[in-house]
Amino acid sequence: MNKKKVIFIVSLIAISLLIYLVYFKKPTKIVSYEPSMEKAFIKYLKEDMLSPDEYNRIYQFNEAHKVFEVRKKLNKYYVYIYLYYNIQYNKYHLGSGASYPAVVILKKVSNDKYRVIKLKEPESGDGYVDSIKRLFPDHIAKNILCNNQIIIRELLVNSQIIK
Repeated sequence: MNKKKVIFIVSLIAISLLIYLVYFKKPTKIVSYEPSMEKAFIKYLKEDMLSPDEYNRIYQFNEAHKVFEVRKKLNKYYVYIYLYYNIQYNKYHLGSGASYPAVVILKKVSNDKYRVIKLKEPESGDGYVDSIKRLFPDHIAKNILCNNQIIIRELLVNSQIIK
């Protein structure tokens, strides 16, 4: 094989590998959970999680969440949380709600403003444990799987009314 061809092929492979590493395997960076991220998440709960008609019928909306970690990858922020909420439609209704771990994906839309672009939840039933391991970094997945009841108790105690 010609020396120029070998150099060309090696260069092409090196450039392809570099492009792959820069754009697709960029390492994540752990960052702080900012108040504006919190604001975007609460806005999402109030305006996007429920339809406007359903939200307007709510008498009381209680919410709490535990933030485990925030990671930045490219222009997205991955917030690893455990969420609890309870909705009452009138003062006599006992309420309905849920608690589950989730990954909230945010995008920065300005210097101090974020927008939730997706909320990923684990599968229910038989796929729960495997989906927790897929969605969360190892140390957070272990924490969720080993301390589930403790986390939920904490959230119940710290629940706040958001409507």
